[in-house]
Amino acid sequence: MRNSDYLDQFNIYDTYDSTKYIQRIANTTELFQDGINAKDVSNILIDPKITSIYFMGMGGSGIGGDVFIDLIKGQLKIPIETIKTWDIPNSINENTLVLICSYSGNTEETIKMFNDSINKKASVIIISQGGDLTNIAKQQKIPLIKIPNILEPRSSLTFVLGALIAVFSKNNLIDINNDQINDCLSINKSLIDGLQKQIPSSQNLAKNIATKIINTLPIIISADYLSSTANRWRTQLNENSKTIALTDNLPEMFHNSIEGYESKVFRQTNPYFILLTSNLYPELVIKKFNQLKSLLKEHNLPYREINAVGNNKLSHLFSLLTLGDYISYYLAIANKIDPHHNPIITNSKSNI
Repeated sequence: MRNSDYLDQFNIYDTYDSTKYIQRIANTTELFQDGINAKDVSNILIDPKITSIYFMGMGGSGIGGDVFIDLIKGQLKIPIETIKTWDIPNSINENTLVLICSYSGNTEETIKMFNDSINKKASVIIISQGGDLTNIAKQQKIPLIKIPNILEPRSSLTFVLGALIAVFSKNNLIDINNDQINDCLSINKSLIDGLQKQIPSSQNLAKNIATKIINTLPIIISADYLSSTANRWRTQLNENSKTIALTDNLPEMFHNSIEGYESKVFRQTNPYFILLTSNLYPELVIKKFNQLKSLLKEHNLPYREINAVGNNKLSHLFSLLTLGDYISYYLAIANKIDPHHNPIITNSKSNI
């Protein structure tokens, strides 16, 4: 494990952060606002005859749909789910809305899902930065939400989230008001101020946690509307920090995986549990988290509880998304890795 003050040495950031990735994390609040206020959003109308909705996208382009669905599933009266593969459900028809998201506009799986959805006469909205999908949207006059150029797909999450909130709110499908949005923005700006690289590790929660999980197997535990936020933590640790991480979910883990935590093989992975908790969880979920903490203590398994902050679900998930991004960034720097570059992912796409 590196010394706790290693991340307070400013020279290491110039050495390993070649594209100033930390600035894009710091800009998530503004990007969210750009999504909400995107000019492409104002003219998008959702047919009231729609009876089902699918969000289709891979990797960093797809996570925005996951988080959005977790946020609004308690409000939306129409079934909605994400698809992350080549094949679309046979139930898609002319009464289906399909949201197609590909940052590059050239993702193989997403283009196939788009073509298949069009063949089934579904209503389609494209969310993209450029590439083939953007060209198709313009040529065929398909509604297009254009993502700003942000270098990597995973950095577009908050823009996509903001744009989806705006589209669904303007079509009166959900109710996320200005008070909720302003609470979210205010909290996130304050959080970012406290997570910058100039804030020492002793006062910087992201640096502190990153140092704790070096050479461990992080296991992010969540429930309810924070499930996709936990998955975002996992994928950011994968892509930015180049490390393996796992997620688990309450109450489901008490019906299966909890038994596996006793195995010798699991103990050898040096697990470290991160519990994403919230006072907005249902009471039954809170009880399960308390039960889990008691078990982790009993079996001497290390854990860190992180309580979401804010007055609503949007603030809670948004602040945790930001914290997770910073943790993955600082862990990358601690591992002497550039958080931007993903050579294996890049090469796998070019070799298809």
